[in-house]
Amino acid sequence: MPTIIEYFGIVLKFFSKEHLPIHVHAYYGGGYGMKVEFYFKGNDIVKKQYKTLKGYSTFKPAQMRDLKKLIDKYEYDIANDWVTFVIKNQRVIRKIIRRKIR
Repeated sequence: MPTIIEYFGIVLKFFSKEHLPIHVHAYYGGGYGMKVEFYFKGNDIVKKQYKTLKGYSTFKPAQMRDLKKLIDKYEYDIANDWVTFVIKNQRVIRKIIRRKIR
């Protein structure tokens, strides 16, 4: 279960036995967890769906805003990393983002 992005306490991860649709698991602290699913039309992401993970709480509003900014900025990087990890069975490089996304 590699961590692909760390951003001000938000951690994005993939699991080893993933499934479609392309998605990422987002965690904040010990009790907050979201799943973000990406829906494509051709090569374009046309929809993103945010779901609370079972057994976790929904992100607080400030963290949800940060998560959405993070996803909006890196959505294609995340999708490409998902293909690299799940389909190609290759390692992905962890990104640590230390500057706030505006």
